[in-house]
Amino acid sequence: MKLFLRKMAAFAYRDFLQEASYRVYFVTQWSTVLLNIVAYFFLAQFLEGGLKDQLEPYGGDLFAFLLIGVAWGGYQKVAVNSFTIRIREAQMMGTFEAALATRTAPSQIIIGSAIYDFAAMSMRVMIYLIIGALFGVDFSHANVPAALVVFALSILAFLCIGIGSGAFIVMYKKGDPVSWVFSKLGVPFGGVLFPISVLPDSLQIISYCLPITHALEGLRMTLLKGASLSEISGSLIGLGVFTCVLLPLSLVLFHYALRYSKERGGLVQF
Repeated sequence: MKLFLRKMAAFAYRDFLQEASYRVYFVTQWSTVLLNIVAYFFLAQFLEGGLKDQLEPYGGDLFAFLLIGVAWGGYQKVAVNSFTIRIREAQMMGTFEAALATRTAPSQIIIGSAIYDFAAMSMRVMIYLIIGALFGVDFSHANVPAALVVFALSILAFLCIGIGSGAFIVMYKKGDPVSWVFSKLGVPFGGVLFPISVLPDSLQIISYCLPITHALEGLRMTLLKGASLSEISGSLIGLGVFTCVLLPLSLVLFHYALRYSKERGGLVQF
């Protein structure tokens, strides 16, 4: 376990040095967080009245609804993109095959390749919540232990997406359908920017097939309304089923992708 943590820390430190070496990019990425919060604050003031009934289950505050949606939507974006971006970068720099030749297991390599992105996203989420509180979002009723359970299940569910997405990149380099499906459907159908209750019933079926829908429902209810685990059991079941089915499937797919590329010499192609 100690060796595994050291490897994960090494992966994270490597990616941090790479990101920080582009100083202007690094600063602008973090300053964007504040600009986004300001934009959503004033957007909420403009739109809140039209969604009063739909926002009532979440406390009636559109800004709080948007804040959590955008913050946790970032986790799905990281899950969908970080594995593919890091693997693609490693392929183009010639380090991917070298990493696989070490004694580090492929599963540790794919997790390590995204560890910095998830850590950085966690810091951004904390900044979102802190600044949101300064802008008037009420977290006084938050059920933090229940929110942490939803958070952990959400990360596992999003990891399934990322690993499956990375498998396609290993095999085909471009044209990843997993990334396309979840990145394109997550915002309009996942409840990121508006409650899914405003959608027609036929389209809500799509929403319930996406893990981000259950993640955001559970997080909003626990952070804004203080809901208990029993009160968000539907969200927990949705995330649990998604994880139990797709996590082993995505790992098998990734191992198959590695074997497929090794047999055809595709690991060194980009």
